[in-house]
Amino acid sequence: SGDPTAFMIGHDSDFFFYKDIQYIPFDSVYVSSYDSSRSGLAQFLGLEEEQMVELAILLGNDYVDPASLVSPVKRQDPSEVIAYLQTQDDNFLVEVSEKGALAVDYVRCLYNLQDMNCFPLDGATVPSHHDAKSEDNDDDDVLNEIQKVISFPDDFPMNQTRMFPEDNSVRDAVL
Repeated sequence: SGDPTAFMIGHDSDFFFYKDIQYIPFDSVYVSSYDSSRSGLAQFLGLEEEQMVELAILLGNDYVDPASLVSPVKRQDPSEVIAYLQTQDDNFLVEVSEKGALAVDYVRCLYNLQDMNCFPLDGATVPSHHDAKSEDNDDDDVLNEIQKVISFPDDFPMNQTRMFPEDNSVRDAVL
């Protein structure tokens, strides 16, 4: 939100990479809490704030399959990845295969808190009235669209996923 008095308390390191978010790790609340922001963490690491999303992509996150990255460093020792980014231009973007391009675009939109129009496939819908046979086909179509946005490992059991009946867009899909 950019409000210096607003904080996100959570249990997911992804919050470190959102723009203008001050994050308090949930497990630190009872011990000794600290707050941080993407810009503060970037400064601490010797990176530009714009490089933080690329750091999240290289280190791994909930959305990008590391096999789709075309980069000399990925999911290695974090200090090696940080050192690599420190040698790159401020506008450096991680190279990614065609398979992972939509997922990386999604992450960049998500972590930069972009307008919903930035998100790939936003607004795709499943018809609300259909019989059981077409429902299975519609769910398969939606899951296929989800796979275009989010990279799943090859051994991910897509056949065990399902859509909840109230889901009506790829954005609202529950796996």
